Amino acid sequence: MASRLWIKPIAKAIIINNFIVALAVELAQGQAQDMTSSQPLNSPGKILANIPALLGYYPTEIVLLIELTQLPQIASTQELYQISGIRTMNLQAFMEEDADIRFSGKSTADRYVVALISAHNCAKIHQVAETILQAAKIFQVDLYGCWQVSQLLTGEQIFNFSLHGEQLFQQYCGEVSSIMHSPAMEKMLQHNQLPEVCFADLKQLFEPPAVLDEEKRLEATKLARNRASEVVSNIDKLNYPNPLQTIVASWEELIGMPKYSKLTVKDALADEDLMARVGTYLAHNLLRDICIAANCRYPLSATTLLMAAARSYAAEVRANALCLYVVINLSVSSSAKLSAALYAAEESCPGHRLTQLLSSSLSANISPESLLKAVLNGSIGAFNSYQQENPAA
Repeated sequence: MASRLWIKPIAKAIIINNFIVALAVELAQGQAQDMTSSQPLNSPGKILANIPALLGYYPTEIVLLIELTQLPQIASTQELYQISGIRTMNLQAFMEEDADIRFSGKSTADRYVVALISAHNCAKIHQVAETILQAAKIFQVDLYGCWQVSQLLTGEQIFNFSLHGEQLFQQYCGEVSSIMHSPAMEKMLQHNQLPEVCFADLKQLFEPPAVLDEEKRLEATKLARNRASEVVSNIDKLNYPNPLQTIVASWEELIGMPKYSKLTVKDALADEDLMARVGTYLAHNLLRDICIAANCRYPLSATTLLMAAARSYAAEVRANALCLYVVINLSVSSSAKLSAALYAAEESCPGHRLTQLLSSSLSANISPESLLKAVLNGSIGAFNSYQQENPAA
C-alpha cells in the first residue's frame, strides 16, 4: 500500500556554506506547526472541498486518510476542525492487496476521516470501507467518518459508511461544498495558482520539455556555471561602492519588470537571453542565496522564471531553481506540489544540501512562516558573511 505523497524524512544535511549554516540554525529554533488548512471546518462537504488545493491536484480512485485537529469552541456549539495532515493510498492497490489500513501512532490528530474517491460503488469498495471501519475499531481510532464520493467536484454527493454489528450501511451525508470558494483554494487563487487536473500532471509540472534533451540541458548548465564563476570571481573588481548589493539590485530590476509578472513559462523558455541570465544567478550558491529576498518580493515573475529555469537546466542549477520555487511558494502551494518539486530536485542533484534541508523541514511540519523566516535570515547571513570575508566587495 504505497503512499503517493512525496514528503519523506531525509538524512541530516552536511552543512558547509554560510547560507546553509544560518538556515539550519534558524530551523533548529523553529516550532513544528500545521502546514495544511487552518480554517475551521464543520461538515463533510467543507472538509472535502479543501482537498484539491491542499494536495495540488484532483485525486481519483484513491483512499485519503485525513487527520483533523479540533479547534476550541467559542460561541458555536458545533465542533470545528482543521485539516492537519493528509495521506494518500492508491485505491486499486489497496483492493488488490487486500491490505488493512494502519493509523499512525505518532499522529497528534484528534479525529480521522477516511475518504474513498471512486466512481465505483461495488462489492470491492464496500469491502474496503468495512476493512477501514474494523481497523478503526481495533486501533480505537476516533473516526469522524468513512466517506465515499465519486469525484471531488462541487455538488457531488457524499455517502457515509457505518457498521452496525456485522452489517455495513451506506447513507447520504451531504454534498461537496464549493471548491473554488474553499479557504485553501482561495489562497491559491490569490497567487494565480490552481490545482493540477490529476496526479500525472503534478509530476509533469516540473519535467523538462521534450525539445530540451539532457545533452542540451547539461551544455546550458556548463555555460551557466562558467558565467556565474566569472561574475563571482570579479565581484571585488566592480567599480561600485557596494558591488554585492549591485548584483542583487540587478537581479531585482530584472524580475521586477512588469512584463515578467504576466510572462508564461513557455514564453520564458523561448527567450534564450533571459534564460541565460536566470541560469547565471542559479549556478553559484552565493548568487542564489543573496537574491532570495528579491524573489520573495516579486513572487509571480520569480515563480515563472524559476519554473522555466528548472526545465532548461540540469544538475545543481535545476535543483536550485526548484528549491527557490519551493521557498517562494511555501504559504501558497500544496505540500504535495512542494514535495514534488523537491523530489525532482533530489533526482536532478542527489545530495543537494538545500533540497535536503527543505525536505527535512517539510517532513517536520515546520510552519511556512517559520521556514520562510529562516530562509530569509540565512540569505542575509550569507550576504553579511561574504562581505566580512571580502571587504572589497
